[in-house]
Amino acid sequence: MTPLKKVVFAAVAGTIAAALVLPSPAMAKTSARAAAKTEAAAKPKLRMLWHEEFDGKRGLPPTVQTSTRKYDKKYNWTTEINGNPYNHERQYYTDDVVQFNKSGSIAHYAIEVNGKGSLAINAMKPQKKTATHRSTYPQDYCAYGVCEYVSGRMNTKGKLGFKYGQILARVKVPDGGGTWPALWLLGADDSTNNWPGCGEIDMLESATTANFYGAIVGTLHSWPDDGIGTTARYYPEAPDLYAGYHTIGLRWVPNKIEFMVDGKVYQSITKKEMTSEGNAVYVDSLGQTYNREWPFNKEFYMILNLAMGGFFGGDSSDDYKAPADSKGGALLVDWIRVYSVNGIGKVIRH
Repeated sequence: MTPLKKVVFAAVAGTIAAALVLPSPAMAKTSARAAAKTEAAAKPKLRMLWHEEFDGKRGLPPTVQTSTRKYDKKYNWTTEINGNPYNHERQYYTDDVVQFNKSGSIAHYAIEVNGKGSLAINAMKPQKKTATHRSTYPQDYCAYGVCEYVSGRMNTKGKLGFKYGQILARVKVPDGGGTWPALWLLGADDSTNNWPGCGEIDMLESATTANFYGAIVGTLHSWPDDGIGTTARYYPEAPDLYAGYHTIGLRWVPNKIEFMVDGKVYQSITKKEMTSEGNAVYVDSLGQTYNREWPFNKEFYMILNLAMGGFFGGDSSDDYKAPADSKGGALLVDWIRVYSVNGIGKVIRH
């Protein structure tokens, strides 16, 4: 550090006196230049590798492979359709219509471009058949019985992979009771390396339950996992979490991951820290404590979804259901942008 002042100590009559020497204008300029260079060196150099802006007219997103579209490698995302939600969630994932207007016209798809510059993933209670429109109840049952909500989930598996870099997404999360929006990544080898061994990076999770209200949660999961992972919360101030859009960020380089909100890093984790004895997990089935693994130096794929209820968004006293009066909500995504960080990072097109 360049000193802006110099203190000279002299012993005078058994006491110590301090004499202050002020910097010259030349010294001040030199110090300012040095500080600017230090700040510039600390700020990472970013280069855009890929982006999704979700512009265009209202309707099914043009970059998403839906069940009604012929397979094509040009798509970035694939929708998921299933009624076997994990974590006691209460939704059925579809890419169909989730709401009709009274006239019978389409109000909302589970996954759609809203015509206002954002992707919308909509979770809603199913509608019964009327004289003007069909039912939105799925033909299949959910794992727990008749499905309570219909919603959307999509991923880039087999289409786009990501390894290192900085991922930013400008999002607005719903405030509806029981909603559990998520933007996350799974290890691309998850077909042969089961969770949690494949690794999971949760860029964004939120809920309106008492434990998580107003918070953005970022987490790393790896083997052995205790159901919590290595996690941290961030509470946006202005606007608060539900009032407007926020930019969620992940800065990911070899052996280190940082979680960000609106440009502020709120959690930084290194391989050394995560795999240390202090983060060890006791595995009941094996009767032993193991250090967590670090499976994050490889390719991952991205997932966007809006769950309802479950361990994170639901009521633990009522089988993790969403509140009975909840109508669901919408996760809005303005854009997603991926950058290299100081030359590190890549997007893999399959």
